Amino acid sequence: MDGYRADTIALNLLVDRLTSCTESMDKALNALEDAGPKSLGTKGLDDACDDFHDEWQYGLKIIREDIAKVVDALRQNVVNYDGIEEQISGRLRLSA
Repeated sequence: MDGYRADTIALNLLVDRLTSCTESMDKALNALEDAGPKSLGTKGLDDACDDFHDEWQYGLKIIREDIAKVVDALRQNVVNYDGIEEQISGRLRLSA
């Protein structure tokens, strides 16, 4: 191992995966909304689906907000790590 180095490629991949997760959750919730909930069967089932949708809509909103904060922080870390790497490389080139 040649010392500490941040893997900015992996950090960017994590950002992509987190973004993809929120998009997938939104698609699933929208699919449930498109399917009804008023057309799935009995009133009890329709009411349960309606309640489920409302609770998950709120929960996904909170998750989406938290993931957005994590994604923003990761992106800033990538910028910071890349900047530090460039500064160190530049100083090493000057001292050589």
